[in-house]
Amino acid sequence: MFKLCCLCVGLCVTTTAQLPVTNLVLLQLSEDEKGFTVHGPNFLTNFNKSGYNNQPRFFSDEVLYFTMGKAGSQQTDIYAFRFSDSTIIQITDTRESEYSPKLSKERNSFNCIRVDADSTQIQRIWEYPIDRTHSGGARFSSITNAGYYHFKHPDTMAVFMVTDPPELSLFQNTASQKLTISKNIGRCIEEFSNSDLAFIHKYSEKHWFLKRYIWAERKSEILIEMPAGTEDFVILNDESILSASGSTLYRWHFEKTFNRWDPIFDFSVYGWNKVSRMSVNPSNNLLVIVIE
Repeated sequence: MFKLCCLCVGLCVTTTAQLPVTNLVLLQLSEDEKGFTVHGPNFLTNFNKSGYNNQPRFFSDEVLYFTMGKAGSQQTDIYAFRFSDSTIIQITDTRESEYSPKLSKERNSFNCIRVDADSTQIQRIWEYPIDRTHSGGARFSSITNAGYYHFKHPDTMAVFMVTDPPELSLFQNTASQKLTISKNIGRCIEEFSNSDLAFIHKYSEKHWFLKRYIWAERKSEILIEMPAGTEDFVILNDESILSASGSTLYRWHFEKTFNRWDPIFDFSVYGWNKVSRMSVNPSNNLLVIVIE
């Protein structure tokens, strides 16, 4: 195992292009009568700082899964930080490339996008057991161009389909039923506390909107226009949204800020000029961001 190094200081799924150099940074979050505050940061990926460290996902308050590719390589595996004892664990070790890990509590497993190592480059949603006792298998195996995904429950999922343009589709009952929600979508698919989906609709080159898909009514509604050029966000327990544009972290809360994004922190003071993906832990006191 590697020792975790803590120092105070977008990519669509494909293996045909050089992976960008990206790193993970851990932040602490707090809120009081004075407002919402970001503390830190702690640089997490010094052990692979010239490689690809991306798509973080908290599986618990203490465990973070992420995608890692070594410098100069196009192949990726899933790794995990375990903060309780400051270690890094390699989760997958395959010829294929794995991306976008997400926990499936109901099935005691985790999912990811697995890209075939052969020339077909087929992209399936794969399931592995948490205890890694076997090599897993494809979920909804007939879907061969999945880019990103979100399971509403074991037999219903929303998928970013790698099409031209990308589309957000719902699948049920082993992909036998399909409903297309939107075209020209962003890569981030999240869920509100009532299970409604949140996603980005790229209406035009300059105007991208955060939308809610209301399950009960089978319709979408616009919530707010996103900060310039961003398709990544997380939903906090109070239903507020964190996102970033360039070096600046923003927060939107419908009841408090209505139609504006409030700037929270500018990471340019550390020389970080592009923040993209992010993940927040269940207790909402830790945030991991990707810097490019």
